Amino acid sequence: MSELLLALREATRHLHQQLDALPPLQALMQPGLTRQAYVRALHLLAQGVRPVEHALAAYTQRHPGSHLFVPEWRWPLLVDDLHAVGAAPPHVPDPPHAPLQVVPSLPFYGGALYVLEGSRLGGQVLARQLQQAQPTAWPCRFFVGSGAHTGGDWKAFQAWMQTCLPRAAQHEAVAGAVWAFGCFLAAPVAAASTHAHEAMGY
Repeated sequence: MSELLLALREATRHLHQQLDALPPLQALMQPGLTRQAYVRALHLLAQGVRPVEHALAAYTQRHPGSHLFVPEWRWPLLVDDLHAVGAAPPHVPDPPHAPLQVVPSLPFYGGALYVLEGSRLGGQVLARQLQQAQPTAWPCRFFVGSGAHTGGDWKAFQAWMQTCLPRAAQHEAVAGAVWAFGCFLAAPVAAASTHAHEAMGY
């Protein structure tokens, strides 16, 4: 693993642990998962996925070219899973700043993408759990993602990081990863507000 990826892992380890410990995500690995719990977990993830993917996609549109690693965006897959269980995606407001202000540089882009790409590996574990659930196998296109190609995609992403991101820009990449994790960790507050409004009939 490259020096940059090691730095990203170390700088965000505590954030990763905080995210994994959130009760709605913990529920995904527990037996007896209910529809309500599954929808709550997907809503929480949506609150993080939507702003991060939106900002990164805007950066790719402004800076097209072969030097960018552009993944398959998974927001549509998450929406499909919610529809499959009879739920609507939550309203996710646009960030207060324009996407191009949010993602100011290529290293920042790479750091934020590190969070999304790394999550695909954990998604494979969750997908197996959800597909084997009894009595209900849950729709989980979001977690399946690229399926058997996930490992190869992660290796390709690591190679891109090694080749295209300057070592001197490590701090910018870390800032991007911290920002992306922050979007997910802010999600429980937004999700709780959404569910409170739904319960009150708003």
